[in-house]
Amino acid sequence: MVCGCCHRKLDSSIEFSPHGILKHVIGTSSVSVIFYASYTLGISDENLPGMLASSHNYLRISRILKCLSEFGLEHLNMGFLLHVLNEQSEFDRLAASDLLNSMDRWWANCLRNQQDRTWLRTVIERVREGGPMFARKEYEEVLWSRKSGLFSLNGMC
Repeated sequence: MVCGCCHRKLDSSIEFSPHGILKHVIGTSSVSVIFYASYTLGISDENLPGMLASSHNYLRISRILKCLSEFGLEHLNMGFLLHVLNEQSEFDRLAASDLLNSMDRWWANCLRNQQDRTWLRTVIERVREGGPMFARKEYEEVLWSRKSGLFSLNGMC
């Protein structure tokens, strides 16, 4: 059997229960998060061989985002996508053209909630068209308001 998130062959060490599969999905997701966190913290590209250059990694992230949605963890997707957008907008990092393309065309569409997807696409378009950057402060405000249940699509763009 092959995992839908990472496309690795699943062996007998994976517990085939909802808990075991969810643990595998979160573990798979953490690899991508660690990669982006390492890059954000300034570890040079030489220490992350081929990660930025390989479009396969962008496809892997797409699969991970879709799997998180399927396992009821879609709330993690928005935070990840907004983090990447902040890095691109405010710090000009994670801005390789293929990565921008993946973010704009695929990752943003991995959100199942139509309102969230529309809001995110509006913010991405604002940034890409040279509008105000998506600053870290705005990122933190969105995450806090989502966590506290106060998130409103009005006035956030």
